[in-house]
Amino acid sequence: MTGPVWTGVLTIGLITLPVALHKAVESHDIAFNHIERGTSDRVRIRWVNERTGAEVDFRDLVKGFDAGGGEYLAIEPEELEEATPEKSRKIKVAEFVNFSDVSPLYFRASYYLDPRGKGNAKIYQLLASAMEHSNRAGIATLSMRDRMYLAAIHAERGLLTLHTLYFPDEVRDPRRGLGHMPVEEQKFTDAEFRMAERLLDLLTVDWDPRNYTDARHEQIRRTVEDKLANREIDSLRQSLASLGGTVKEPGHGKGRPRPIANDATTKGRGGRGRKGKPDRRRETTREDISGLTRKELYRRAQELQIPHRSAMNRQQLHDALLRATR
Repeated sequence: MTGPVWTGVLTIGLITLPVALHKAVESHDIAFNHIERGTSDRVRIRWVNERTGAEVDFRDLVKGFDAGGGEYLAIEPEELEEATPEKSRKIKVAEFVNFSDVSPLYFRASYYLDPRGKGNAKIYQLLASAMEHSNRAGIATLSMRDRMYLAAIHAERGLLTLHTLYFPDEVRDPRRGLGHMPVEEQKFTDAEFRMAERLLDLLTVDWDPRNYTDARHEQIRRTVEDKLANREIDSLRQSLASLGGTVKEPGHGKGRPRPIANDATTKGRGGRGRKGKPDRRRETTREDISGLTRKELYRRAQELQIPHRSAMNRQQLHDALLRATR
């Protein structure tokens, strides 16, 4: 687990407990960078003056409030500093509420509260046990990352957790601006109500989060792994091609090795494809491509529909084009 995002003390009445705040969740998103299609060149974002087109140094950036009519009010860092809540290393619980009364709509992010130091284990477990048994949550405010947060402290499985909450004015009224939300209470019969309850009963199971997976993430991961595997196969194929060898492809001819095109295997074919039809690849003009850039080589590879071209470097594209036009 990564280091704490905040350290300080939790105070409940006369009890003071040193704690550290750790993120309760972690992202498994696959990291991507932007590159130019057909190359392996990274694309960078630069700050540019919209009016002049000149690049702006990061140190000259300030926040601007849209005043309308294309005008902005510049807000200097010093002015924002004045509005920043006083940095405090204290979470002071002012009151307790029934945790079930806190709507999930208010939850923003979740953290684990870790007792700092082995000597605080007993008081930590005492608080956690009492709060979990009573299903109470302590309501407090927290200053973190130059912001003030409303928070609910709750106990679960013997651990203290902290959930940052949205303030009331941040939660939208569902009956304002959402279109078709029912305003008047609808009437239904007892039979209709029982039918709805039976439907719920039929689909009710014990909650187990392990039963659910992110299908999109898994598909992206497999796509990346397949591309990496194909790049390795292509690299091996090109190495063997220079030696007149072969490489076995999964699913090709029930495991039979696929011949690698070289001078020996293409000689004498007369530029004819299958069933004596002209092979468009061999009709391509055999001009000198040694001076072309990778981007230009990639475009030629697209025209010839060379597989796995996006994973090739410049030399691999060059060699693949030569083989395709023999």
